[in-house]
Amino acid sequence: MPQLKPYPKYKPSNIQWIGDIPEHWQVRRLKSVLTLNDSGVWGDQFDPQGTIVLRSTEQTMNGNWNISNPARILLSDSQRDSALLKTGDLVMTKSSGSEIHIGKTSLVNSEIAELNCCFSNFMQRLRTSKALNPTLLWYLFNSAVGREQLIFHSTTTTGLGNLNREIIGLCVFPLPPLLEQRAIADYLDHQTSLMDALVAKKQRMIELLAERRQSLITHAVTKGLDPQAPMRQSGIQWIGEVPEHWEVARLKHCVAQFISGGTPKTDDPSYWSDDETGIPWVAINDMTRSHHVHSTAKRITPDGLSSKQLAILPAGTLLYSMYASIGKTALLQIDATVNQAILGIVVDNDRARRDFVGYWLEFMQQHVLMLSSSNTQENLNAEKVRGMKVVLPPID
Repeated sequence: MPQLKPYPKYKPSNIQWIGDIPEHWQVRRLKSVLTLNDSGVWGDQFDPQGTIVLRSTEQTMNGNWNISNPARILLSDSQRDSALLKTGDLVMTKSSGSEIHIGKTSLVNSEIAELNCCFSNFMQRLRTSKALNPTLLWYLFNSAVGREQLIFHSTTTTGLGNLNREIIGLCVFPLPPLLEQRAIADYLDHQTSLMDALVAKKQRMIELLAERRQSLITHAVTKGLDPQAPMRQSGIQWIGEVPEHWEVARLKHCVAQFISGGTPKTDDPSYWSDDETGIPWVAINDMTRSHHVHSTAKRITPDGLSSKQLAILPAGTLLYSMYASIGKTALLQIDATVNQAILGIVVDNDRARRDFVGYWLEFMQQHVLMLSSSNTQENLNAEKVRGMKVVLPPID
């Protein structure tokens, strides 16, 4: 990011969290530079020929649009006219079941305006006066300066979960002259587009590295490291040949212990701990964050542990997910218990090495769906995991 030169003179904004601002800027409340700050519409009947009514689910967390299957609603002429979006309008989510979505704001560009669409009653439209560049306001509400104000005011007036025109209008921000607003918005457009392009390249690199990682694991755990080793058929369709001296066995033959988990009653507060003295309780979300579980989002009490007769798994146990992110593998780095979606695997070191079994299970994630069974979502059970085939080289 290029180094920006300071302005010649600054003055106090008289707002602690803003601090000093350029001398020729103003501090304004948002309501003073809006011509519209109103709610959307919704009808009683879906109609394939009806008006597109945008919903908060079509807004991304960073304020962009993701419109793939918009709702078409039968609206009256007056409803349609009152909520028709124009280029430069901003649409904000004001009500949602999730607080992280409250306040997300999207800008109506020409492409959106050409849809001749309206917006739902869970959203608020902001139309700026000639004194405020709408793109600059979009950047404001997709930054901490804007979003934290919305959270603060909604907490102190209505409680988290809802915004209204009064709360939105109370937001304070520094206002440059209009020509300067346009220059700032253009600068941000240019810089963020460069960063977006860099992020896209990095994401693609991550995808390629993940593919390379999987390829390395697959080759190493099924073919070994010696390209000259004599090969034989493994008897496993999706593996084919393996080194001649390797063994094919069931997972249960190289595991010392399989440990199942459970969930104490969630409506009994005596089973759940709010502090660090509680027993770490691993859920699927704790596993999906990393291949190594160092901490858990929730902890249980000794009463919660005994209520389900749960075992405490020692650090070093392999964790294997049987529901949701099926076949996900992680290494437990702390003593903890687990929920019923996770199976703890303690490897028999006389037959196999833990890390090899972990890599084998990671390789198997791409094939494990054929072992699962469910009418609604893919699930495994402990018996199917125990019966899973594994190819074992000698310990060395």
